[in-house]
Amino acid sequence: MEYLTTDNIAIYGAVVATLAFCITVLQYRFSIKDKKVQLKISWRKHPDFEQNMINRGVYFDGEYGGSGEAYIVTVINIGNIDAYINEIYGVSMDTVKHNVIFEMDSRYRVVSQYGAEKISPKAKKDYSIYFGKDSEISELKRCIAIDGTGKKWKGTYNVRNG
Repeated sequence: MEYLTTDNIAIYGAVVATLAFCITVLQYRFSIKDKKVQLKISWRKHPDFEQNMINRGVYFDGEYGGSGEAYIVTVINIGNIDAYINEIYGVSMDTVKHNVIFEMDSRYRVVSQYGAEKISPKAKKDYSIYFGKDSEISELKRCIAIDGTGKKWKGTYNVRNG
């Protein structure tokens, strides 16, 4: 019985070519996944939520902040490339949009008004949501981050720390 027939060689070539094609497709899929922005968003109540709501409206140097800090939003870049955040906000149960605020140069700024905020790969940053003295105190029902590509990332409530 001969093993090196034309049919056997053709079958062997087809199997090897199919395996090579599958390996190439898998390499491509994994390399594309590594070059995407991947974020994990969560929010929790500030540890001093109740006291901060009692003292809200107290501002430092006429800027945002003071004791109206209600929620902490954590953004984690779980990808392998820099992520740029254009906007972060929470929506309360009464459907009011509350912008996230961060401190820069000893001043508090709204992320969407300042521009894109960079988060390095495998890094995380915390941001705050403040309720002003005239704000209705309401629970957040969702938190959204919008990256530099325009993709919306929905956050999850962190029960353990909230």
